[in-house]
Amino acid sequence: MLIAQISDPHVRADGGGAAGIDGGERLARALARAAARAPRPAAIVLSGDLVERGEHAEYERLAAIVRACPLPIWPMTGNHDDRDAMAAVFPRVARADDGRWRYAVVVGGVRLIVTDSLEPGRASGRLGDAQLGWLDATLASDAGTPAIVFVHHPPPSTGFTHIDRSALVDADALAQVIRRHRCVVRVACGHLHVPLTMNWAGTTLTACPSVAHRFALDLRAGGRIAARSAPGAFQLHRWHDGALHTYTVSLDEEEPT
Repeated sequence: MLIAQISDPHVRADGGGAAGIDGGERLARALARAAARAPRPAAIVLSGDLVERGEHAEYERLAAIVRACPLPIWPMTGNHDDRDAMAAVFPRVARADDGRWRYAVVVGGVRLIVTDSLEPGRASGRLGDAQLGWLDATLASDAGTPAIVFVHHPPPSTGFTHIDRSALVDADALAQVIRRHRCVVRVACGHLHVPLTMNWAGTTLTACPSVAHRFALDLRAGGRIAARSAPGAFQLHRWHDGALHTYTVSLDEEEPT
């Protein structure tokens, strides 16, 4: 069973983007590539920063792009998103009573638990006590089913100084929840724009690269954000024989024949 994760397209209405990259065009290509694969993914998770400025015109373009995809799409907020504007693009996804995009679905015997770390007006993220309580209860309600927890913001320990400044503020509290539930086979993030794999909270944490621009791999103590042109990529999570395998697929990579 395959789940595709596509992250940080930063769609703009005018087709522009960092490093001269049109994130909307990249997203359309990634969705088409995922849908055309064999075996085909059972679903796609869009893990945040779906648009650049949170504007309605950007979401209108996003809607036209995702409408062409035949696969089920499960969205998540990032720090560039607007919760209410997203609702017009994904009207069938039920939000929580407080308006957050947090929910859980079962796909191919795996639970996809999507969280909402958006703090409007801030680059950093926060889940908050109420959402952490919901996550704890949701995981406890079905301890026998493997779960992937999606959160846009990674914890502040990625090695990227500039990203760690805008990381998940309550990462320690999230780690406490994750450690209580052995059913969590992965914490899957976005935000970093480059692929990352690390041990965290008793499980494995991965960050999906951006399908649009990437950040320079700057691990210096005083490193800065620098957008770079790159082919763009997404990830495939494969649940097989009790293990979760993750593959990074470059958009310029030829499909097997």
